[in-house]
Amino acid sequence: MIEIDDATQIRSAKREIRAAIGDVAGVWARLDEAVRREADAIREADAKGQPTIPVVRFADIVENRVPAAQVADIHRRGAALIRGTVDRDQIARWNEAVASYIDSNGYAAQKDDGNLQKYFGGLSAKTPQIFAIYWSRPQVEARQHPNMAAARRFLNRLWRFADTGDEATAGKLFFDPDREVAYADRVRRRQPGDTTLGLSPHMDGGSIERWLDPGYRRVYRRIFTGDWERHDPFDGEFRVEAREFPAPNTSTFFRSYQGWLALTGQGKNDGTLQVVPMIKHSVAYLLLRPLLDDVPEDVICGAGRGKAQAILPQWHQPLIDAQVSIPHAEPGDTVWWHPDCIHAVGDEHRGTDYSSVMFIGAGPLCAKNAEYAARQRGRFLAGETPPDFSPEHREKAYRGRGGEADLTDLGRRQLGLEPWPTDGASPARATLIKECAAAAAG
Repeated sequence: MIEIDDATQIRSAKREIRAAIGDVAGVWARLDEAVRREADAIREADAKGQPTIPVVRFADIVENRVPAAQVADIHRRGAALIRGTVDRDQIARWNEAVASYIDSNGYAAQKDDGNLQKYFGGLSAKTPQIFAIYWSRPQVEARQHPNMAAARRFLNRLWRFADTGDEATAGKLFFDPDREVAYADRVRRRQPGDTTLGLSPHMDGGSIERWLDPGYRRVYRRIFTGDWERHDPFDGEFRVEAREFPAPNTSTFFRSYQGWLALTGQGKNDGTLQVVPMIKHSVAYLLLRPLLDDVPEDVICGAGRGKAQAILPQWHQPLIDAQVSIPHAEPGDTVWWHPDCIHAVGDEHRGTDYSSVMFIGAGPLCAKNAEYAARQRGRFLAGETPPDFSPEHREKAYRGRGGEADLTDLGRRQLGLEPWPTDGASPARATLIKECAAAAAG
């Protein structure tokens, strides 16, 4: 098979997309005006201390009483903070145990392989000092915690996950919103006064793939035909078909939301998460910007194979203008953002305590994620680095590593060590579970 280089594919994709849109200049003028108007409104609200990112009480999720206005706000903003997801006493125990796991195993004296620097190499801020640990006992316990499952179930159900929009009448589920696949990720533990952890705005989960991969092209089909106003960021129909180009630290897993669980309090001045909370407008701007005449034909603004999608002043200043910090998060709160949500990390931690989180996203059951689980479960049992990350395997000899004995029934299913039951499932759900079991079996 003859491999076509990225530059040739980029030029070809641009020609195809321009032809499908027709009046690129007219579509862009409409979008640019809408983006600048949204950015102005976000900046004004933030300056007045008004909320720009919705805050949901976990208790309201449990009682099924989350206001419709908050749901609409999540759809509009692409991010949310869920207050009180996990009990603070439990968080305190996990936070202490994570710190002990890092220190007692001599993490600081061990050299990394530099692949994280390569992934974030296109960003203007410094490389993040995130701890590449995945299997500490607190992380294993947190991923399978029933409250985390409930939070993800609520969030997944904000997507269109069935072909009819109603599971009871669906002929097909794109993914199962109520069943999760565990995606082992890392820990952030940032010291007060630190200035080395900043990250300029970016997107994860691929970069040039958004223009070149057929699955991604279907996800953004309305944007790529100029009808960006009708794009639904929460339409899951083709998300599970999108494929990323393999590279260290590039997620090949469908995360309906990236997310983290706060181990300490943190807010605007604590070197924590910042987002651009206008999900539909920002992704349309990102995708159509490379089609303008000031961009070289073989360039996609801020994108490159094996790199995070950088959001750069040269190409994307109106999006950067809309960047705001998350609301103050307390220990036990969770923060979630859509996979197409532009996000960043503050350059400086000006607080007085550690700013620490466990990265735990939402990965609903689907064939793509079941395939990943099949590759990940052996890594868990051996204490090796998960498939999407640089294969350092430093935890194999770590004391305090979580193991199979630490798993609940839910945790075993999330890691693909046991199948999900089909008893009482709707026909569409039962079919999806069986397809995922086949995918996990290879």
